[in-house]
Amino acid sequence: MPLKKQKTAKKFNFQQIILGIGIIVLLVAFILYGLEVFFPTPQYDQFCDYNSKPRPYYEEPTLEICEKGNGKWFPREGPCPATIEKAPCPAGYCDFDFYCRKEFDKAQERQSRMILLLTSLIGVGLIIAGLFVKISVVSSPLMIGGIIVFFRGVIGAWNFLSKYLQLALLGILLAVLLWVAYKRFGKSK
Repeated sequence: MPLKKQKTAKKFNFQQIILGIGIIVLLVAFILYGLEVFFPTPQYDQFCDYNSKPRPYYEEPTLEICEKGNGKWFPREGPCPATIEKAPCPAGYCDFDFYCRKEFDKAQERQSRMILLLTSLIGVGLIIAGLFVKISVVSSPLMIGGIIVFFRGVIGAWNFLSKYLQLALLGILLAVLLWVAYKRFGKSK
């Protein structure tokens, strides 16, 4: 009889693990998709639309063509490269997306910072909520989901943050996890 109880207990633990993984995956997907619905990621085409104005890519760019296409002209510096000796040496090149790309980068940075703020709050909230849930098959996935959501926000905004803010965010997450571990497992029962 004890052998049957052990098999049932192992089966139940396996079911809990599978259920916990499902909760983690769906929780993270729900939160991240919800953030994308309400705070959509800026798309490059919204800022640099190739269909709105003709781009003279078929011509050799000149300063006039570049300015007409709302681009930034970069004059050639130094001698003409040896690889194009037979063709006329270009006077420079035009970056037609220079200005619109700057606007796109600004929008992307604003959106990343907003997502970082929201994922930090949601992630820490989920980690702390996991403390108060007494059912381990729910509390552990809440905590793991909180860590993943928080970390996703940090990764998304990582390039836009100073090294001090990067260090501070990682320190905050570590402090929260240490506090949660102490609250959850530090007390002797």
